[in-house]
Amino acid sequence: MFVDGCFWHGCACCGHTPKTNPRFWAAKIEGNRQRDRKVARHLNCLKIKVIRFWEHQLTQNLTVCIEKVIEAIAPPHGRGRKRRGGGVAKKKARRGS
Repeated sequence: MFVDGCFWHGCACCGHTPKTNPRFWAAKIEGNRQRDRKVARHLNCLKIKVIRFWEHQLTQNLTVCIEKVIEAIAPPHGRGRKRRGGGVAKKKARRGS
């Protein structure tokens, strides 16, 4: 999971290029973005799932970010380990609890 800083990674919503030395900063931010893409491609080749969030997404809606992480790490629907004998409620019912 990566959390990209809005300034350092050039968020279209709230990132900006400083007025002082703008060419330097534009190149720096673009270099960061290129590196982000390269790292994501490499990790994907290794079958590692990459999840990215913008800094502002965490501060504005943390719940949605957490839900996306849970969704990303959960086994695909219908392909997870099957429980034998049901859940806790069934086990308690069998024991008479």
